[in-house]
Amino acid sequence: MQIKSQSAVTATNTLPPAVAQVVLNAVASESGTLYEPAAGAPLTILAGDTSANDIARGYMSFDISALSGKTIQNASLAIGSCSTMQDPFTSLGGIWVGEVQYALPLDQSDYNIAGTGITLLNAVPGPIDVKNLVQTRTTEGKARFQIRLHPAGPTDADGQADYISCNAGSVTLTITYQP
Repeated sequence: MQIKSQSAVTATNTLPPAVAQVVLNAVASESGTLYEPAAGAPLTILAGDTSANDIARGYMSFDISALSGKTIQNASLAIGSCSTMQDPFTSLGGIWVGEVQYALPLDQSDYNIAGTGITLLNAVPGPIDVKNLVQTRTTEGKARFQIRLHPAGPTDADGQADYISCNAGSVTLTITYQP
């Protein structure tokens, strides 16, 4: 007599974790430009130099408060909609994109705040990967992710404006996360 044994095989369907995506625009009232020498902070975001050879640094603030503690899978900053005047990438040594943390409202004391360099631009770019920086800020429970654009070099002193110009409503931060 033979005994046959049948073992039960159970299949486990493992679904990938659910993901969600949010596309954020820069908050216009928290974004703008600071100049050296000091001047106002208009809502337009400029980085480069002016026809008066003043240096302009542009700031963008994104509201990430709803993502506190979430696991970020992807995050990209899109500034491809920004326009240029002359060629700030050549005449000013490029435009730095960096992550900074400034207190609101933006004011002249934020002009020289320390930050983390992300990339040096030599042209208006495609999406810029900022996943690790966004993850750091959401893990810390920060309500804002903030970016600064500034020229790599000093003014070219040519009396012509050389800058990249962005509108807060068209700059986007696209984040994919686990809810």
